[in-house]
Amino acid sequence: MCKFKSVEEMYRWSSSSLYLPNVRVPMIFINAQDDPIVPEQLWAPAEKFANTHPKSLFISLAHGGHLGFFEGGLVFPNPVSWLDRALIAIIGGLVLTQKKTKSPDGTLDEVLL
Repeated sequence: MCKFKSVEEMYRWSSSSLYLPNVRVPMIFINAQDDPIVPEQLWAPAEKFANTHPKSLFISLAHGGHLGFFEGGLVFPNPVSWLDRALIAIIGGLVLTQKKTKSPDGTLDEVLL
């Protein structure tokens, strides 16, 4: 019925860390310390990737659980979720870190750090 011999084997098979060597675009990892499904012990591959790849970021938040994007009930869900607010904050931070530099022709270029 189940093709895995253990829970650990299932986690290894289903881990997104298997795909990290193929990532070629900027990446932001967002993890919540109160996530009951993905505990801090499993964050090492994402943290290592973010620390060794330019334009990658690892963010650890105190709250968010496993479904940080879900807020509210089934009848009246909150239209603006935790994830919406977190993404706006991240984008705002990225915009604030832009440096303006002059290109050889004298025009201003924006460089995202």
